[in-house]
Amino acid sequence: SGERLLRLINGLLDLTRLESGKVNFRFEKNNILTCIEYVRSELTATFEKKSIKLIIQKSVEIPSILFDKDNIIRVLINLVSNAVKFSPENSSITITLEYGEVKKVDNKKIKGLKIFIDDNGTGIEDDEKEIIFNKFIQGSRKSGKDIGSGVGLAICKEIISAHNGFIWAENRSNNSGARINFIIPG
Repeated sequence: SGERLLRLINGLLDLTRLESGKVNFRFEKNNILTCIEYVRSELTATFEKKSIKLIIQKSVEIPSILFDKDNIIRVLINLVSNAVKFSPENSSITITLEYGEVKKVDNKKIKGLKIFIDDNGTGIEDDEKEIIFNKFIQGSRKSGKDIGSGVGLAICKEIISAHNGFIWAENRSNNSGARINFIIPG
């Protein structure tokens, strides 16, 4: 209980700093693949605990672009950790990378890096796809375990917004899990 409370307090403090614009971002040329490999290394024990395989797919060579490496790693850790929470044992999570003219949720095109993370969970209720990025909101399809405080996706949204990017949720086309997408222009 103490550890959960400490995580909640730290998350709230971080979210407050992000919302107030008091976080200094360090935009430098970075390669997202380096960040993903770091996340894979950090979450190895989490993957092994549920026998989940992490798959990385890319359709083109992914160039380095300007972003704050530490904060994008934070977004990736949060999103991949959520995907693990909602995926059954002995399944996989796929991170797909696209670069160039990419479509966002409203089908408008923007040049940049699009990342989507697919899990094999129960998906997201249609009426919750936008509100899950608000603070203290959690989806109703619970895994039966402690699934968090409801600030992680709000923090991700603030970080992606600070990059002039976009983040949104949808269900996978084959109706077997959720897909969280984000775009970093560049």
